Amino acid sequence: MNILLIGYYGFGNFGDDWLCVQSQKILQDHIPNCQFKIAIKHPKDTTHINRWSLSEMVKAILWSDHIIFGGGGLFQTRTSYRSIWYYISILVGAFILRRPYSLIGQSIGPISCGITKKVTTLLLSNASLLSVRTLFPRLKQSIITADLGYYHAKFKLNSQQTGQIAVCLRQSWMTPKIRLELNMLSDPLCLICQPNEDVIGTNHSYLSQCTDRLSLVISMRYHACVWASLQGIPFIALGDDPKLESIAMCCGQLWVSLKQEKGSQEDTLVTAIKDIQQNWTTYHSHLVTTVPDLISSFVPLQTALHTLR
Repeated sequence: MNILLIGYYGFGNFGDDWLCVQSQKILQDHIPNCQFKIAIKHPKDTTHINRWSLSEMVKAILWSDHIIFGGGGLFQTRTSYRSIWYYISILVGAFILRRPYSLIGQSIGPISCGITKKVTTLLLSNASLLSVRTLFPRLKQSIITADLGYYHAKFKLNSQQTGQIAVCLRQSWMTPKIRLELNMLSDPLCLICQPNEDVIGTNHSYLSQCTDRLSLVISMRYHACVWASLQGIPFIALGDDPKLESIAMCCGQLWVSLKQEKGSQEDTLVTAIKDIQQNWTTYHSHLVTTVPDLISSFVPLQTALHTLR
């Protein structure tokens, strides 16, 4: 089967590039002899096509037997309206050119525009397979799985209570209050998911290369939270993206909003850090309990993928 794989690939984001690898892995495991073309920002080999080239995208759709949107949060307006309409245009192209399409490991929403929500819902309701990380109310036929980062993953327990604290911070989300609260940390390790957008300190490591035994990860990046959970490292999901709150709830960890009520003097992040440090064993045990269930959540999707052959 010829598969055109669509995602936010090639932008230097650790999480999305991880999902690209995981999407190929789960498809290869359950659809024998599949061949890929991957829409990417900067094509590097013959399996890549330029996601910005209309002619290449049309040729790739015509070449494909199936179009797969592989993991992530592509259909949402939080990032931008331009982004969601880019992916909607691919769905429209697939519909016009009579090519089936499916979503695996996606999160859908939030979608703030009524027209955009209606168009997205209509197109996704015609998907051959719809696998999502969290249920989108208008698409109740969805299969619910964990993030694709958990597919065939190993739970490593590479953590220790006395280990260093690490932070993964978006430059655009930093506020004076957050900076002040983080000053309590003594030279934390800065984990980098996207070099041009994340805070880089004097002590830093790219997430894909980090092997340190950490005690705590404070992250504004969803996939840094997923990575921490697989290492058995308690984490604080920091930010107002719904998927950050979701991953914290799934793993029994803490979520801290960036929004503060006017006049509030509560040091929410400081309180959360102290809570995990004082109850480290409890938060660690939550990961021991929940992460294996997330790893094993793909059975319904694996069964459904066989129907796409």
